[in-house]
Amino acid sequence: MPYSKPQPPNSNDRVVEFFLLGRLNYGSWQSFQRRLAYQASADVRNRLVVVCCEHSPVITVGRNGSQAHIRLTQEQLTRAELSVRWVNRGGGVVLHGPGQLAIYPIASLDGCGWSTAEFMRYFHDGLRATIESLGIRTVTRGDSTSIWTRRGLLVATGVAVADRTTTHGAFVNVNPEKSWQGFIDTAAGQSGGDRQTATSSLFAERRRAVRMTEVRSAVVEHLTYAFGCQRYEIHS
Repeated sequence: MPYSKPQPPNSNDRVVEFFLLGRLNYGSWQSFQRRLAYQASADVRNRLVVVCCEHSPVITVGRNGSQAHIRLTQEQLTRAELSVRWVNRGGGVVLHGPGQLAIYPIASLDGCGWSTAEFMRYFHDGLRATIESLGIRTVTRGDSTSIWTRRGLLVATGVAVADRTTTHGAFVNVNPEKSWQGFIDTAAGQSGGDRQTATSSLFAERRRAVRMTEVRSAVVEHLTYAFGCQRYEIHS
């Protein structure tokens, strides 16, 4: 359906800090995320942090996921050098790896003056605007905060809120390795999805190579706007 760019929340002094970090081991990311969340919960300034990175191959299972969504035996997981991590976020099972952009907004809801529902709406608006700006038409599936196309699930979301601080985020399939993707039911744990729904990628949608730098630039532009920030800072 046609996309109408939403108006962002009004804030004249909010700043968003983007950390563009390349590839991170998932265990290292978890440690970094805990530190960022602690800093955000203790910081009353009108700021938020967004981390963009790729992960080494790993499977994470959110609150809506289960072992049944992973159609691989332990022997196959071991052979593929894939570990499985159970994490306290929304969404279901996600296979991470190079070619997938992970986007993690870390924000104090009290510091930003948002409810959880408002944060989720702004985050979804920014993700959808990002995808639309790359020339890809999205479709709406109920109240899903994930991003879908007619081919399937393009951006899986899985957010957590603890002590009024957001963690985890969204995962954009840019051009991920497909070897094991067909064995992971990512869509099954997503609002608006089911076990039969396929996943898609920016490469499949555009039928040509998509540079990760292009996607990250679009994320910076559209999340800054969606979160109502007047300016941003980039760290790498």
